[in-house]
Amino acid sequence: MKTRHIILTALIFAFPNLLLAENKGATNPVHKYWTCAISSYHSFVDRKYQETQCSANTEYSEPPCREFVVEYEGTEGIRPGVPFEQTIPSFPDQKSTMAAQPATTRIEINKKKDQYFYIQTVEQTGISATNKWVYNGKCNYNEAPAKEKIYMDFGLKTAR
Repeated sequence: MKTRHIILTALIFAFPNLLLAENKGATNPVHKYWTCAISSYHSFVDRKYQETQCSANTEYSEPPCREFVVEYEGTEGIRPGVPFEQTIPSFPDQKSTMAAQPATTRIEINKKKDQYFYIQTVEQTGISATNKWVYNGKCNYNEAPAKEKIYMDFGLKTAR
């Protein structure tokens, strides 16, 4: 009886340590991403130049002055100092007389001091002209457990 009690007590004290030792090498998968917000943009569409400063840039703001999520990892992930370029097969332009044309978009996130700056250039070449849109903003780098759902609502929140 005394032997069982000693073994049981030893197991109770050893079991948590065994669990900790087992989990020390395991890592929880992490979702890495940026939250970015456009602060200004300019465009050259149908030979007309337009420049705008955003007065607000939350998730609920009017496009393009909007907060959004950009992936950090994966085939379409954006890392600081590494430009991402993609061709959009049919880029419709609501304000231009050009029909839907292919466009090239280039996204860069660069670090200056302690801040990350976002620049996206969309260029659409047509028969008679080249249309160009340039969006500027700031980004914040985020990590969240991969199993958690990410909500954007007046700032970033995570929830299960």
